[in-house]
Amino acid sequence: MNIIFKDGSIDNDERLFCELYTTYKSRLIYFAIRFIKSEVLAEDIVQEAFISIWLNRKSLDADQSIESYLFTTVRNKIFNQLKNIDNEIRLKEALLQNAMDYSYEEVNPVIELDFENLFRRMLGTLTPQQQRIFIMSREEKLSHKEIASQLGISLYTVNQHITEALQTLRGQLSTNSDLYTDCIFLFLLFQL
Repeated sequence: MNIIFKDGSIDNDERLFCELYTTYKSRLIYFAIRFIKSEVLAEDIVQEAFISIWLNRKSLDADQSIESYLFTTVRNKIFNQLKNIDNEIRLKEALLQNAMDYSYEEVNPVIELDFENLFRRMLGTLTPQQQRIFIMSREEKLSHKEIASQLGISLYTVNQHITEALQTLRGQLSTNSDLYTDCIFLFLLFQL
């Protein structure tokens, strides 16, 4: 499909732009999937490319093939996405490596105290029975069977209390993404 430029730009006709989108969308997504290996990311990249073309339509070169321009734009967005993914992986690896390099004794006592206070506050939101069972499991390192035996309750009840406690704690962590990220990092450090 040849797009005719008026005054060195794509016609402002949205119908024509929709036609362009319909004509090239599938081919561009297939092109992107070959590199990204994710249909969702490929669709996002193609959407971004078309948005970019629409926003920059006044400055497009009338001598350049629109097909060439589309594929070049998608290719560049793929490279940027791959670079971002690579950078994110390196950052996660560096954080994990730094977390593993620390021993419990090297952790700043202020951070340890903050974490302990946060953890105790969160435990305080559990029912008394959930608190007791969770502490026996995580801090005293008792098996579920040992907890059931000591408390005179069934193994199923112990499992249920631990499951509910973990759900409550995860819910509290997810309400604040910064807090959630900090806690995960601290959990890695302390290996709780």
